[in-house]
Amino acid sequence: MTSLPFDFCVIATGSLYADPLIKATAATEAERAAEIAVAHARHARARTVVIVGGGAVGVETAGEFLDALPGVKVVLVDSGPALLPQAPSRFSGWATQFLTKRGVELILGDRVASPGLGEQPLGGVVTTASGRTIPADAVVWATGVKVATEFVSASWPDTVEPDGRVRTDPFLRVEGHPSVFVVGDATNLPESRMAVIAGLHVKAVVASLTALSRARRPEHVRLKPYKVQRPGEGMGKLMLVTLGRRAGLSSLPFGQFRARVFARIKGEDMLVDRVRKDIGLDPA
Repeated sequence: MTSLPFDFCVIATGSLYADPLIKATAATEAERAAEIAVAHARHARARTVVIVGGGAVGVETAGEFLDALPGVKVVLVDSGPALLPQAPSRFSGWATQFLTKRGVELILGDRVASPGLGEQPLGGVVTTASGRTIPADAVVWATGVKVATEFVSASWPDTVEPDGRVRTDPFLRVEGHPSVFVVGDATNLPESRMAVIAGLHVKAVVASLTALSRARRPEHVRLKPYKVQRPGEGMGKLMLVTLGRRAGLSSLPFGQFRARVFARIKGEDMLVDRVRKDIGLDPA
């Protein structure tokens, strides 16, 4: 273990999925490339792939399969009664119509009982809690989200809520620890867990750190409170869900829309080039 002294610290550890394909856990680029190569080979030879989870990640993954591997049958399973339960009102119907028209089988109101969370099917079969069996060669787990804050609860258990999210003050700092900021999924703010919201956290924290680092007496600096972006209000209305590379759904402050242009905005590279630019790197 290495100890590092700091004046200010930012917790930006985000969250993890049960399936490393959805969000990387590999320590190096080479290890990550190997993970992706294994998954790609498994999916390319599959006849049927089951996607578990009908939120934005599961729906977007189903759309990508339709474009990248059109010969593979896709089955999407979710325990809820409808897709995209946390999305704007019209998204669920639009996504359901789009996916079913293109042959995706939806199994709603049921959950996968076997294989276990994060595992691949044994014997080519997925079994649901209701007893339904689905022939399947691979499973993509677009569920099982866990906030990566165990290290915080180990040191400051009183600052972490039961779901793993860190109690955050009005200035995006850990409650009771004014030199430690927290951004993204790790916060306990009543917001949607989207990249655009995390970007607002970053801007607010950068402004605070800039003011603090320039001050002779940081303890006297008056920070600007962060404005919480509640779902359905202001920036909290923003959402973009791709349905492969040819269709997309978007919620903007003035309405909800479906159009190919939204797939182009996000689906071409999942905004990787934009993120690289934001942190000072050349486009991929």
